[in-house]
Parts: sequence; structure tokens; C-alpha cells
Amino acid sequence: MIETSTVLPTDVIACAETLQMDGIELIGTRRSLWRRPDASAFHLLVVGGDGAIIDRAMPVLDVLGHNVKRFGGLGTGMAAKVVNNGVAHAVMVVLIEGSPWPRRKKRRPRRHRGHAHRR
Repeated sequence: MIETSTVLPTDVIACAETLQMDGIELIGTRRSLWRRPDASAFHLLVVGGDGAIIDRAMPVLDVLGHNVKRFGGLGTGMAAKVVNNGVAHAVMVVLIEGSPWPRRKKRRPRRHRGHAHRR
């Protein structure tokens, strides 16, 4: 089984232990879409898990991503995704906070002229 959700490494390890009782093998992946300078895109797959399981899954992994990178044991692909998401969100916050467009001239609130307030 190939896990591609954004979950904690401990979650994917616990899931693998449960599945292993039924003879099901699991690897974890982090999937990202990257844009090249020429505007074309490719999917990067960061995979964690047992090397023999990854070898058997390579035909499927090659379809899921243009570039497959092995990171190590089970949970390392998930850890990479969690760290990547944290860094990406931090960069977005810095860009938004530092850009001038969110700042607007303060205006007095408009008074509501609805029927409910008429006497």
C-alpha cells in the first residue's frame, strides 16, 4: 500500500504495524508539484519505507511522480512533507506581511441604513 496523505510519521508507522498483521506492506510518500522555469510541471515523490517494498512499488511510483527520491525508513517521507508544509506556510506569511497591498487607508465604518434600525 502507498500512503500519500499528509500525516505525522508516527501515524504512518502505527498504520504500517496494524496493516502488517494482515500481511499488507506500506510505504509513505510525499508528493509535490514543482514548476520549471519554462512553466512545465513535474511531480516529485519523496518515499520512505523498506527498500525491497519500494523496489516492488516502483512501477506505480514512476506513474505517480516524474522524479522519485528515497529518503530512508518509513515515516521519513511524511516528515519531509510536514517540514515542507511548515516552511511553505511561513514563507507565505512573510510575503503577505511584507507586501504593501494588504495595507489600506483606515476608514470610518459605514452606518447601517437597514429597515431594522428605523423608529
